[in-house]
Amino acid sequence: MRYTKAIFIFIAAVTAVRLWFINLFPLLGDEAYYWQWARHLDFGFYEQGPGVALVIWLFTLFTKINTIFTVRAGAVILSAATLVIAFLIYKKLYPGDTDKKENFINILNMSSSVIFAAGSILMMHDTVMAFFAALFILQMLYICEKPGSSRYWASAGMLLGFGVISKLTLATFYPAVIIFAMTAFTVNKKLFKNLLIFTLFTVIASSPYIYWNFTHDFATLKYLFIRGGGGNSGLTLKYLGELAGAQFGLISPFLFLFMMAAGFKALKNRENKGEYLMPVLFFVSIIPYLLLSLKSRVEANWPAYCFFPLFFITTRYIFGLNLKPSLKKAAIHLPYALGFLAVILIHIHLVLPILPIPEKANPLKKTYGYKELAEKADGVYNTLRQKGPLFIASRHYQTASLLAFYMKDNPEVYCLIPHESRKHYRFWNAYEEYKGGSCLFVYGEPWEHAEMSVYFENSVAADEFIYKKGAAESRYLFDYNTGFKGIK
Repeated sequence: MRYTKAIFIFIAAVTAVRLWFINLFPLLGDEAYYWQWARHLDFGFYEQGPGVALVIWLFTLFTKINTIFTVRAGAVILSAATLVIAFLIYKKLYPGDTDKKENFINILNMSSSVIFAAGSILMMHDTVMAFFAALFILQMLYICEKPGSSRYWASAGMLLGFGVISKLTLATFYPAVIIFAMTAFTVNKKLFKNLLIFTLFTVIASSPYIYWNFTHDFATLKYLFIRGGGGNSGLTLKYLGELAGAQFGLISPFLFLFMMAAGFKALKNRENKGEYLMPVLFFVSIIPYLLLSLKSRVEANWPAYCFFPLFFITTRYIFGLNLKPSLKKAAIHLPYALGFLAVILIHIHLVLPILPIPEKANPLKKTYGYKELAEKADGVYNTLRQKGPLFIASRHYQTASLLAFYMKDNPEVYCLIPHESRKHYRFWNAYEEYKGGSCLFVYGEPWEHAEMSVYFENSVAADEFIYKKGAAESRYLFDYNTGFKGIK
């Protein structure tokens, strides 16, 4: 069997299934939030660059066709493209093996990784970043062949810059490239010139987001300081253990140890520049997250991209193991087989909850009932606005985004809190036009009412909504607030 053909049949088949599947479960709060970014397209946003917003903007036809399918379609297509690029990377990394089983197994290993599978159906920053990271790695392999080509270095810089404005975390690949170049190639003026070109084009590609921060009081730097535990001087090993466990599950619990072994082995061999590149990208880029975990919790998906280069050398490592035939067969096939089992169970759970996940820890709980809540909000809004000009607000950015997505005609829904939890909503403040006016406030907890009511002269309960799904129950209240004072 020709495995190249099998690879493209697999990619086409899984893409078709994903395009069908993405319609079967509700939009997540963060996905709706990024859709809001697309509706307010800009050079940058409070937490990240414009990458994910631009993709949603294109696939929703400039936010004219706003459906679950159009919001998520970009994730499916970009994930398929990333798999094609991964095929080309393996082909470039190991020439002469272009139609062998290894490349196919590598595609299966990547596809069965929980984090990659999630990014293939959810419209997140990671999906866009992975696409540019794959293109960047492929371009770096061309540099390994011709390190003196300034054109190759310029292209690599542009691709890295595009990846950075898709998700800032990819910036950790930059020092990895510098270290790789200084240890893999002859250090001379030509190399320094090319590294300067690489740096220049990385900055050029990132310039829209740099410009946005200059014009918005360096909002992202302040956000990163907060998320990075700024001001916390204490050290702990608690979060380091959490980080390791999360990566073990998200990447592949069955490949993790093989990845570490393959990484250390390739790190010792600088003769094969392409293989050496992969562990350098991993080990250098993972260090900031290990250090950060000594101070604060690191989100599980933040460092997941660091493992991407290891997939290629890990597949080759497993195939090169000197094991008994039965053990080697198990080492080759069990990782993706068990990985796909986990991925399939997760996909089923998205549509029909079957996994014993406690309600408090269930990420789907925050997606339940928003379509129905939006229908109720439409009715309340249409009734109250007969009394005069009225805007809609919520306390949570996810609730505001989901209401805006599901309500008829996609009205603007605002977030009226003055602190960091408002995220990019702090820059969407057209509600200031309603000073002295009225607001329909949608919330779920009594303390939210107390927090919000200080911005109004008067507040009265207008209605409520209760949604039940299995053991989960959500209750939302509607307040009619008048005499808006504004927010400082």
